[in-house]
Amino acid sequence: MQNWSIQLLQIFGIELQLQNEAILPASPFLLASNHISWMDIHAINAYWPIRFVAKSDVEGWPIFGWMAKQLGTVFIKRDNDRHDK
Repeated sequence: MQNWSIQLLQIFGIELQLQNEAILPASPFLLASNHISWMDIHAINAYWPIRFVAKSDVEGWPIFGWMAKQLGTVFIKRDNDRHDK
């Protein structure tokens, strides 16, 4: 899926520019993003092979639900007491 994200960015003519790469930790880390577009998911995934957390509704969305599953997304049920801990 990382290659797919890279190709999608190329199709749309988007060139990634990472600034301050030296401050990124070498060990695994949590990245919290308040994204404004579905494209930032692919921008992040094109640079790092990562896993996402999304509300469970996303799993049923056409195309995006399938993509989320392929990326190994963890789906959270917001109205489930067990998931809000």
